[in-house]
Amino acid sequence: MNLLKAMNRLTYTVSNGHKCNDADVDALNFVIEWVNMQKEERLHRNHHFAKLAMYIYNNLLPHYKGDNKFAEKEIMHILEVPLEHHYQRFKSLMDMYSLNGFFDAIGAQCTFWEMLEPGNKLDPEKVREEYRNNKEIFKNPENHKLFLEHLETNMYEMPEIHEKLNHFLSEILHRYEDKEHDLQWLLKYTNKEPKENGTTEN
Repeated sequence: MNLLKAMNRLTYTVSNGHKCNDADVDALNFVIEWVNMQKEERLHRNHHFAKLAMYIYNNLLPHYKGDNKFAEKEIMHILEVPLEHHYQRFKSLMDMYSLNGFFDAIGAQCTFWEMLEPGNKLDPEKVREEYRNNKEIFKNPENHKLFLEHLETNMYEMPEIHEKLNHFLSEILHRYEDKEHDLQWLLKYTNKEPKENGTTEN
């Protein structure tokens, strides 16, 4: 039996109002087995993605106090957001940590988490506010000069972010291609055992 024959059998029985018989049960069991096998194969093909999803899931659970439904909705939301949004957030976080490091280095106080806008962009006005809050430190001309130099040379530009993250993502996609897992999957469905050198017995 194949999927088409199983579906045709079930369609015929249901559309004609017939009672189910053994052939229908066999057809239904075949469809269920096929669906389960497709799920397993999809998970196999994307198991690195699954590991990242589970890492996020496990870290969201404490935030939502064990409410897995809210955690799952959050993961779905993350995946629906355009990749560019995540790139922009990465840039903003890197700029924010860079500024925070600079403020620490000169002894200034900085509530750096408040520098982000709701859209995950670094808010220039909030940066200026942090500058004004530390006016005593920036009365020193050297600190003022260093601040301007930092803004000029240590903040990321989006082309640089794209190049950096595109390279990183390409590298991990290449490095973690699942060749070993592919071999085990193949062996599972061909009933062959691997030799010590990685080949298989015929």
